Amino acid sequence: MSPNDKMHADAYAVAEMIQFIWRSRVRDGHPITVFMPCPKMRKLWTRWVEGEI
Repeated sequence: MSPNDKMHADAYAVAEMIQFIWRSRVRDGHPITVFMPCPKMRKLWTRWVEGEI
């Protein structure tokens, strides 16, 4: 897998996670608790929040 392919795969994974979270109660203005047991997804989420992705 080339670095470009990995970057695309990471961006896709974050986009899917954001969609999943948004489709929960968040879109109705209700709080939620998100648990990410997968270290890879937590790292991707952190990178997204910090503007790296």
